[in-house]
Amino acid sequence: FLTSSTTAVLVSAVLPQDGRGDINWISWALYGAPVNLIMFAGLIASIYWLYRPRSGEPVPSRERASSLALQRALLGRMSTSEKIALLTGIGLLAGFITEPWHGVHPAWVAVLAVGVLAIAGIVNVSTLRAVNWNFALLFGVLISLAAVFARTGLDRWMAELIASVIGGLSAVPVLFLLALSSLSIAVSFFVRWQAAAPLITIALAPVAIAAGIHPFIVGVIAVIAGNGFFLPYQSTTYLALCGGTDGKLFGHAQARPAALAYGIWTLIAVALAVPVWRLMGLV
Repeated sequence: FLTSSTTAVLVSAVLPQDGRGDINWISWALYGAPVNLIMFAGLIASIYWLYRPRSGEPVPSRERASSLALQRALLGRMSTSEKIALLTGIGLLAGFITEPWHGVHPAWVAVLAVGVLAIAGIVNVSTLRAVNWNFALLFGVLISLAAVFARTGLDRWMAELIASVIGGLSAVPVLFLLALSSLSIAVSFFVRWQAAAPLITIALAPVAIAAGIHPFIVGVIAVIAGNGFFLPYQSTTYLALCGGTDGKLFGHAQARPAALAYGIWTLIAVALAVPVWRLMGLV
């Protein structure tokens, strides 16, 4: 979904103007469904196969139950503020989803949600001071890169450079998109996903348009393929999860098979989604 991460929003913001008009919360979900559904089914099957209890291995159901009971006890009942925040979040998402009907820009829907939280006393000056404004500034800089690249001609230079390497594959959409997926995976070893996905979208969207491929396809593949990890440092989310659980739930060796499965299923899902995208008129 478009609201699944800030990176998806970034990619949506840097799509070329002629390819951004039909992209909203609903169309993003619809166009991305083929590759995401295949990924979801494949990863669930892989996780079940890789981590199922072996023959004779005990299932720690009692330990899981006690652990969940402890967490529920620590959390306690939802407070009034938490309930208001939950309802506001649901309303915010509903506002994003219904944008094609009410026509209000998502930014104003978000401003309205913040206003509701401020009136309820949930958001105040201290809350705003605690916001990671460095990340917000980076977010704004990355969004503006598309306009800067277009004005300076850097996007055309990057497109020509990349086209010289993989552009010949654009005549065969499956090969072109598999090369794009492989490129996104390779870049993730050197550049953080949040920055790599929009940069790849800016660079390759013109090549895709010239080949008759909707630029959204470039964006969604950059988001999906760049989000995997083979080494712990590649994913800040994974590192936060490891740190937050103090390494008590799993180790790197246990997570590695799932990470490899993610990379493999990315390539499989992209290849299998191409015929569906062709029926949708995106390829």
